[in-house]
Amino acid sequence: MMLFYFTGFVIFGFPVLGYVTYILGLSVISDFDFLSSKINTYEPLVLLLMGGGSYILAYFTFNYLSTDKKLKIGNSNGLHIDEIRFVLSKYSPHIALFCMLFFFIFQGWMFFPERNGYRVEISFLPSLYALAGVFGLLSIFILGFTYGSNRNAWKYIALFMFFIVFLAFFSKASRIFALAPTLFLLSSCWAEKKFSKGLLLSLVFLPFLLTLSLQLRGLYLQGFFPFIEYLFTDVDFSYEKVLKGIISNFSSTYFIFSETLNQAGWMQLNDMLVSLNPLPGSLVGWRDVFWRYRINVNVPYSTLGEVFAYSIFLGLGFCIFLGFLVAKININIRSKTYLGVVQAILIFYVAILIPQYNLRSAARFLYLIIFLELAYHSWNFFKLCAQGKIR
Repeated sequence: MMLFYFTGFVIFGFPVLGYVTYILGLSVISDFDFLSSKINTYEPLVLLLMGGGSYILAYFTFNYLSTDKKLKIGNSNGLHIDEIRFVLSKYSPHIALFCMLFFFIFQGWMFFPERNGYRVEISFLPSLYALAGVFGLLSIFILGFTYGSNRNAWKYIALFMFFIVFLAFFSKASRIFALAPTLFLLSSCWAEKKFSKGLLLSLVFLPFLLTLSLQLRGLYLQGFFPFIEYLFTDVDFSYEKVLKGIISNFSSTYFIFSETLNQAGWMQLNDMLVSLNPLPGSLVGWRDVFWRYRINVNVPYSTLGEVFAYSIFLGLGFCIFLGFLVAKININIRSKTYLGVVQAILIFYVAILIPQYNLRSAARFLYLIIFLELAYHSWNFFKLCAQGKIR
């Protein structure tokens, strides 16, 4: 159920919470402005509630059908979910090193050099660049587990590796750098099976780090050294700045959804197909038109905003599809398969993408989840055929 709650909250609940935060924030800061817009209509809120309701209905419908064995799904072989801790305890240093290297080779190193503007220009292998973001997040979690579960040199190596990953996300002014200490310590607590005072301290500093990430994004010169200079000269942690930072971070997904609805009305079927096409962007013309799918130079349309802007029926259909997909992944996890664990990691990342990135970004990982599902069942089918159990 955790997968269902997390995905639903991030995609639907957090934007609704953002709306509430915005309304409450106006009572404290009357001139609050985000994306140069104000909320003048309840339409985005209604669509989010309808989408969330469709997601919940689809999830429980699929679970009901599978529980009653009306659908023959699931598999009893594979990895027991309780064994994940054992696997991580034994192999977490190696897994963390692999994730960190993948992240740095295809993404992390690009953040350190000085550049103009927040966006990082990607001239090659954009799909691997996007996938590297998953490994970056995963490396933080696994490094935290490595830190908490070891008493040898790996404990300090994990801490050093985390610091390098943290600096990479800091150099991008990503919100991940603000969340990284909390995620690292949360994983460490899980490994040690005890609460850490450091985790509580990270939660205290979280609003300040989120505020800092927004201030860094607004600088013309981006990169590690410009940010370090800013820290020692112009950083502002005044009450109003921190409060605005908190409101902005909490309400950003609602504003992005709302602005996408306002601006993406121009989208036609061909425009939607470009976003849904699984082929590389260079083959479908994405690189020539991607700038149209943005609120401004730094903020892309949101996935949910794109599908609802095109058609309310497509938007609700997409939410129903997500509900079915999360239910199936949950069944794979209960069925104790490696497939379910891998799909859960991917759907966690998709849930983060959907409220704040283009449909094309989320679609690639949704296709990967479906491909893994089909490949897994195809492999089992051919294996049974080879054993003569299916004729």
